[in-house]
Amino acid sequence: MNTRKNAFVIGLSVTIATFIVIASILWLGKSNFLVRGMHLKMIVPDANGLSVGDVVLYRGLNVGTVQDARIEPKGVVIDLKLEKLSRLPVDSRFKIKEVSLLGEKAVEIIPGTSDKTLAFGDTVRGESGGGLSGIMGQGKSLEKKLTAILTNIDSLSGARNRSALNALLVELRQTVNNLNRVINGDFRHMVTNLKDISEQNKKPLNTVLDSLARNAGALAKAIRSSQKASAKLDLVLKDLRQGKGTLGQLAKNDSLYKHLDRTILRMDSLIKDIKQNPGRYFEVKVF
Repeated sequence: MNTRKNAFVIGLSVTIATFIVIASILWLGKSNFLVRGMHLKMIVPDANGLSVGDVVLYRGLNVGTVQDARIEPKGVVIDLKLEKLSRLPVDSRFKIKEVSLLGEKAVEIIPGTSDKTLAFGDTVRGESGGGLSGIMGQGKSLEKKLTAILTNIDSLSGARNRSALNALLVELRQTVNNLNRVINGDFRHMVTNLKDISEQNKKPLNTVLDSLARNAGALAKAIRSSQKASAKLDLVLKDLRQGKGTLGQLAKNDSLYKHLDRTILRMDSLIKDIKQNPGRYFEVKVF
C-alpha cells in the first residue's frame, strides 16, 4: 500500500515539475529574456500583400522575419522579429516593398541618424510602398494614353483629313522654298552691298584715322596750354577776390573807387569850364 502511494506521489511530482518546466519555457519564450535581437510592432495603413514569414531587410541584408499580422482599428499591426539587430535609431524608416517579379514582399528598414534607439517592443509607423505593382499600374495608365494617341492618329489617316494634311504640307514646302530664296538671294545681296560699302569707305576712314593720329600731339599740346592758362586765370581771380593789385582794390576797396569817381567828376567840370572860358586858361596873342 505504501509502495503504491509513494509511486503516485512521485508520479504526481514529476508531472507537476514537467508542467512547471514547460510553462517556464513558454513564458521565457514570450519575454525577451531568451530572444536575441529586437521585437517591434509596425503599423501600416495597408499591408500591400505582406504575409507571415516574409523577410526583414536592413541595408540589403536579411535581419529578421514577419512573425504576425493582424487588423486593428488603427491599421494593420505587424510583429517584426529582428534577430540580427540590437540597436536601431528611433528615426529609422520602415517600408513594405516588392523584392521580386513574382510579387514577394519584404520589410525594408532605412536606418536613421538619431542617437536615441528603439526599445524592445516599441511601435513604429511603416510605409506601404507601391513596388512593381504600382509601376505596372502606371504602365497600364500609360498604355491607355498611348492607345488614345494612336486612335487620334488613326482618325487623321482618313481621306478627308489626309487631303487637309497634304495641303498643309504643300503650304509648308512653299514657305520653306520662299525662305530659301530670301536667304540665297536678298540676304546674299545685302551682304555684298555691306561689303562694297565697307570697301568704299575704307580709304576715307583710314585717312581720318591717320589725320587724328598726326594731330594727336598738337591736340595734347593745346590741351596742356589751355590747362596752364586756366591755372593762371584761377590765380588772377584768386588775387582779385583777395583784393590784391589795382583791379583787386577796385573790386574790394570802396574808397579807391569813390576817389577815382570824384577825380573823374572834377576833370569833367574842368573840361566844361575850359570850353566856356578858354581865356581863363589859355593866353591868345595876335601878331
